[in-house]
Amino acid sequence: MTTFDETDTRVQLEVWSDIACPWCYVGRRNLAVALADLDERERPDVTWRAFLLDPNVPEEGVDNDTYFAERFADRLPQIREGQERLQLLGEELGIEFRFDRQRIRPNTLRAHRVIAAAKRHDAVEPVLDELFSAYFERGVDIGDEARLREVVLDAVTDPELAARISDDAEHDASLEAQVADDIATAQGLGISGVPCFVADRAMAVPGAVPPDGLAKFLAEAAARLEHDHEGHDEEV
Repeated sequence: MTTFDETDTRVQLEVWSDIACPWCYVGRRNLAVALADLDERERPDVTWRAFLLDPNVPEEGVDNDTYFAERFADRLPQIREGQERLQLLGEELGIEFRFDRQRIRPNTLRAHRVIAAAKRHDAVEPVLDELFSAYFERGVDIGDEARLREVVLDAVTDPELAARISDDAEHDASLEAQVADDIATAQGLGISGVPCFVADRAMAVPGAVPPDGLAKFLAEAAARLEHDHEGHDEEV
């Protein structure tokens, strides 16, 4: 479990999400809107954490229609209605949800390793954006190694950097362990759905919270952190 420096005056915001979760894409955009209204000193340090929405998806993925028919057989009309609502919401956030283009329901472990590798190379933001866009807007199979390499190259544009990220994701066992630790930590914190925003391992808000709700949450977390530091200084 990650520990944080008690002298750090920034809120440490961890976001558990899964690339296969459309609400996580919405949550990412909502967070970007909320952060845009904060000045640099008020912005939290943001760390994206891995979560598996469905750990039972096989490594090679599964046919998308078969997946939904088997898992949500009695709720397919509600699922389709939810997708229509997401398409409308996505339009407001600049997301073109194209569920009709999705052919494979992927196992996202490989994609999470790519994200972990992108963190190492200071490229996590563009890689995250491109992964979400590839899956939800273009229907790319983000569980396939070759397609993931293409996505990473699209994200960073530098062929050498893209190759390092993709190679690390495939061959560095420490990144696999990091992803496993994120997933285990989520279980330990009682996180059962994503996105989930956790501030300083002390406050949490689940779901694709609107930007104003996230801004309020971050303000409360900052006030709590400031109060804790003031109390620590008085004790010293």
